[in-house]
Amino acid sequence: MPKDNIIQFPTKHKVSKKTKLEVYNARLAELSIENEYLNSDLDFLSTTLDTNLEECELLLKKIQEIHEVALKEQVAELKNEFGVDITKLVDGILHDPEKPEEKE
Repeated sequence: MPKDNIIQFPTKHKVSKKTKLEVYNARLAELSIENEYLNSDLDFLSTTLDTNLEECELLLKKIQEIHEVALKEQVAELKNEFGVDITKLVDGILHDPEKPEEKE
């Protein structure tokens, strides 16, 4: 018996245009929701980043103040021990005239 006359069973059926449209529209809805979540996350992250940067700036200013006080104390000790007054030099370094003063 020859096998030439056997009809192949179709393993793939063609998807209808209606089904494709439904799938595409469902995917668009999913992407829209995902984009809303992402935008919300971006807003949150942006706000958090701004807050963190402001806190870093504040902490750096406090660290600067502590170092300035420590340096002035060391200058006073140096003056007491050796009679060398470098207060003007230190003040010039701490308050550089070329650097604009920041207002709080």
